[in-house]
Amino acid sequence: MAVQSVTKKSPKKIAIILPDLSVGGAERVMVRLANYWAENQNIATDIVLIRRSGALISEVSSRVNIISLAQQNRCFWVSALFGVWGLIIYMHRNKQSVFLSTLTGTNIYSLFVAYLTQSQKRITIREACATVNITSSIKRYLAKLFYRGARRVIAVSHDVKIDLAKNFLHTDKNIDVINNPIDIDAIKKMANSVKLPVVKSSVDTISIVAVGRLSYQKGFDILLNRLAALEDQITWTLTLIGEGRESPSLMAQASELGKFVIKYCFWGKWQILMRL
Repeated sequence: MAVQSVTKKSPKKIAIILPDLSVGGAERVMVRLANYWAENQNIATDIVLIRRSGALISEVSSRVNIISLAQQNRCFWVSALFGVWGLIIYMHRNKQSVFLSTLTGTNIYSLFVAYLTQSQKRITIREACATVNITSSIKRYLAKLFYRGARRVIAVSHDVKIDLAKNFLHTDKNIDVINNPIDIDAIKKMANSVKLPVVKSSVDTISIVAVGRLSYQKGFDILLNRLAALEDQITWTLTLIGEGRESPSLMAQASELGKFVIKYCFWGKWQILMRL
């Protein structure tokens, strides 16, 4: 995986700030980067979690430190509230660190704490979300307020860069485009780690697989509604691969619609995906 250092002169430590390590694209990218910096560039790397939870914890290298700001058994918002003080202390104790945050809510959270500690210029934020998908007016206001104080802003595509410059930053001078990394070696290793049986698929049944973080932004609720509206003569099954806060509501929605077979698979059982 071709990943370069954050700066020309390697920092003493990189701290990646995340809400947790639930299975999602942003979380997986950050775990890959943390592992790479720690193992390949010998940079001291911390993953700082608002709450210690999520299946991706098992994929973090032993050379990466996981710092939890709050207890695991607290609800997320209580963890976030208590975590403010923990993050203030962490930033004070690691004044030479470079901070990297991702996900809109976590970016706002990190920049707010950095403002309290006068550390804004040490935080780089990564944004993958189109601003139109940030539906909360409060979150949009806070993003406009705090994003301008970040050291740098990383957009995952040129379209996201243009969107951020137009709606949040009013300039593109502080925005860099870095596409998501792809770890080809890891993909090959996972593909070769299991012997797959020959599966005969039925021509009368359509198997649909949806993979991703089970969150509002991904629109799985829309998928369920559209599939339920298909004509009754079409036989199909849906398998959702992932985890997230919307999982209970999606299960309830699927049960209420009651028109199809739906299966769930958490990422820890990812091998089932290879047999579908």
